[in-house]
Amino acid sequence: QILLIFIPKEKRYLSMVIFGLTATLAPTIGPSLGGYLTETIGWRYIFFINIFPGILMMLFINKGINKANIDWEKFKKIDLSGIVFLSLGLGCLVYTLEEGAKKNWFEDFSIQISTLVSIGSLFYFILSQLFKKEPLLNLYALKERNFLITSITTLVSGAALYGGIYSLSLYLGQIQN
Repeated sequence: QILLIFIPKEKRYLSMVIFGLTATLAPTIGPSLGGYLTETIGWRYIFFINIFPGILMMLFINKGINKANIDWEKFKKIDLSGIVFLSLGLGCLVYTLEEGAKKNWFEDFSIQISTLVSIGSLFYFILSQLFKKEPLLNLYALKERNFLITSITTLVSGAALYGGIYSLSLYLGQIQN
């Protein structure tokens, strides 16, 4: 959206189409490009490929963001417990999903504990966000129908996209060698 300041109003729809296209194609092309770079040059170069776009994006952001004074009082009101419980819950969930298949899922004690910590932390996070005066994540925004439908659509399409990419690579690696 920062690039929109450089684009005339009558052409902005095209820029949003291009943004949507790149956001959709990046997860599809990224693993293939990363695999190619890893095989031909070396695994370290999958990190170097982001340097030029990163510098370009920083320049655009610096140009597009209005310079404003930092309100240090907002840092005093930050929801630290929300950050801790969200990080703990998502971190344990990632560990459970990544290591579960290797450790035979719930037969392993660490997977059981990680799952319980994840469920407990995320449950506490959601409850705390509903009742805090200044939450980290305002869940009441989901009351608006358009935002809720957009969120559900993004969740389903993202799960389908990443699930397909993950399933294909797993299939090719394990079944097709």
